[in-house]
Amino acid sequence: RPTTEDEATKVVRKFLKGVDEFLAASATVSDEVVEKLRIEREVLSAFLPQVASKEEVEIEIDRVLSGLTQKNQAAMGEVMKALKARFGSTLDAKEASALIKQKLA
Repeated sequence: RPTTEDEATKVVRKFLKGVDEFLAASATVSDEVVEKLRIEREVLSAFLPQVASKEEVEIEIDRVLSGLTQKNQAAMGEVMKALKARFGSTLDAKEASALIKQKLA
């Protein structure tokens, strides 16, 4: 079967994470290697779809929360599930999680 766009996006994000982690710990690496990794990061980033905006995610969070009877930490899973269904691989899950926690506080 052919690779889906979501699967390809996940692979590229894993590569980017590895590059970012290496760059963060690259105190003993030459400037030439660091520059090559920065270029690699730019190239890989070009293959990613644009991430859903914070405003779009907040609107969707508010929409989902308005349909829930209980708005507590237990609702987090339901909201994340709805966000992933709506935005797919364009969702920044870490940012979305922080927004949900903020709205549920």
